[in-house]
Amino acid sequence: MRQGFDPAKIAAYWENGTIPFVKMEDVRQYGRKLDKSHYYVTEAAVKGGRVFPANSFIISTSATIGEHAFVKVPFITNRRFTGLSLKPEFEGRLDRDFIFFYLYVLGNWCRQNVNVGTFAQVRMGLFRQFPFPIPPLPEQQKIANFLDNAFNNVALLADNATTRLNTVKHLKTALLAKVFHETPLTAPPHSTPDKESIPKDHTPKESTA
Repeated sequence: MRQGFDPAKIAAYWENGTIPFVKMEDVRQYGRKLDKSHYYVTEAAVKGGRVFPANSFIISTSATIGEHAFVKVPFITNRRFTGLSLKPEFEGRLDRDFIFFYLYVLGNWCRQNVNVGTFAQVRMGLFRQFPFPIPPLPEQQKIANFLDNAFNNVALLADNATTRLNTVKHLKTALLAKVFHETPLTAPPHSTPDKESIPKDHTPKESTA
């Protein structure tokens, strides 16, 4: 576990970079399972060569608190995030999909344990002591599969609800236009609901085979 950092804005650190520099905007645009980013840095930008290994996690512990993502490729991240990687002794004992979903619990905990000042920051002393459960591996996989299906269903319901809400808004506008003799708007496209500022909290699970 370690906090990210922000490389200096010098050309040697950014030109022709190949290492993803993961920021909050990547989570917002690409979702919570990432294999790319908006920005890339060179090896010269990495302090001590300490790149987070592929299949690590990030969780925001300052500014916007409690947002997390699973990063499938080697990367670095900025200081808003704390990176979490599995120690070798936990490989084979913890399912990464289970970790991904349990980070929602950790995210909620983070939002309730913040030092409020000029800059919001999670109480990192307590963060390091956060207990992480390790049920039997088959149980972890069962929990992850259940939540994966449930989150997919919730996302579908949210899409349908957004479409219905857009339709209701249009009908209200059309009624007002009819009553007050205004020009009615064209019907909204039902297949393209308004996008949210942060992506759905779930990306469908990929096969680990």
